[in-house]
Amino acid sequence: MSVQNGPALVTGANSGIGLQLTLRLLKEGWEVIALIRSDFPRDITEIQDALAHKRLRVYQADLSRPESLRTALAEVIRAERQVEILFNNAGVAPSKLDVGPRGYDLAFEVNTLAPYIVTKTLLPLIEAGTKKTIVQTTSGAANLVKIFNQDVLLHPTEFKIFSGPYGRSKLALSLWTQAWAEDMSARGIRMVSVDPGPNHTAMNNPRGKSATPFLIRLIQRLINRAPEVGAAHLYRAAMDTSTGATGAYISGDRQRKLVFSNKSRDILSLVGSLSNERFL
Repeated sequence: MSVQNGPALVTGANSGIGLQLTLRLLKEGWEVIALIRSDFPRDITEIQDALAHKRLRVYQADLSRPESLRTALAEVIRAERQVEILFNNAGVAPSKLDVGPRGYDLAFEVNTLAPYIVTKTLLPLIEAGTKKTIVQTTSGAANLVKIFNQDVLLHPTEFKIFSGPYGRSKLALSLWTQAWAEDMSARGIRMVSVDPGPNHTAMNNPRGKSATPFLIRLIQRLINRAPEVGAAHLYRAAMDTSTGATGAYISGDRQRKLVFSNKSRDILSLVGSLSNERFL
């Protein structure tokens, strides 16, 4: 297939929703830049063909490791001319309280802070493109959160599967997206956060532990859908602006309200400060 669009950058592009999104983009004629921690499956013909023809270009990084992420993003900046769409898709769902390398909650570091760092670092490439679109993979768990403040976000003391560290980290991602979108719109950039719905994925945290307890996984098998469904939600949100205005939280292809929206500017300030202190 000849390349008609691109490139789009996808974090976590080699498995689950990210893999299906990558396949969808390639099928639709996009180039794909993959920012991934481990290799693509070797038995997918479309992937291997795209790699061989450089329609799919790989940069390896562990989003939980600042030096690894810094090195990979520097390589992207050196080698790529533009990014038409940024899909901040990679994420973790730890099965217990876990502290990341920067000393904060691991889910926060990977799901909230790393996407901010990726976005901020790649802004020159995004501005060089024509589509200027950023899509964050969030979760419906964000709206299950009942207690939300900076201390519990960075240093949680209690683990809950959905409304605990994972839900708060995804809520914080959607909140800073909502706040920053106001500033980004002046630069012609559209940002949205998208809940892809419950999908069958093997989401593991960087330390190789199961993301979800066994009993919960059994229940999820009854309600989860194929990852192609989640990828389709992300793709539509990027291509069809009618799904939501810039800054929107989108679920089920519709713009929805987000809890704790009054804290969006505080979260944007927090991640901006931490990225300057720990990364840039």
